[in-house]
Amino acid sequence: MTLANAAIGTARFGWTSGGSPIGPLYPFLDGYQAWAGGCTDADPTYTGYTGGSRGSALTVNPGATTTGTVTLIGQPVKVVKGTTAQSGLQVQAVHTGPGTCPAGNETLTFSQTTAAGTGLVTIALPYGDWRLEVPGKSPSGSWPSVSIRPSTPTPAVKQVTIN
Repeated sequence: MTLANAAIGTARFGWTSGGSPIGPLYPFLDGYQAWAGGCTDADPTYTGYTGGSRGSALTVNPGATTTGTVTLIGQPVKVVKGTTAQSGLQVQAVHTGPGTCPAGNETLTFSQTTAAGTGLVTIALPYGDWRLEVPGKSPSGSWPSVSIRPSTPTPAVKQVTIN
């Protein structure tokens, strides 16, 4: 999670899918813009992106709690071994994009697992370039990559083939 304010620039915080408290924050009158992800290319206004916006600033009042939402893009993933759909497997996404990651490279591991019969799971990703992996498994060939952009809000299913 990244917050931006003209007075402080950007600040990055850890986050979870259920929401994470951040703070305390100084109650700047112009508030904070927020977006998911800690790497510079997670910013919806990153150089080279089209159609991206940070959205309205969140106003922070002294001694009060402010809530807000950030955009994540649902990336459908199908895990197969040969041609057989695999169920009960976790998927992780490793940042591979051109943006820098001040806290170190981001690896996102998702708790939901692939569905029985279909091998499908949808993971929520910040903007950027990501390599999709299945922890504890090896790929058939190489791990596939996806590019999540503001201009492509509905990505196609990406297949991950494991040995």
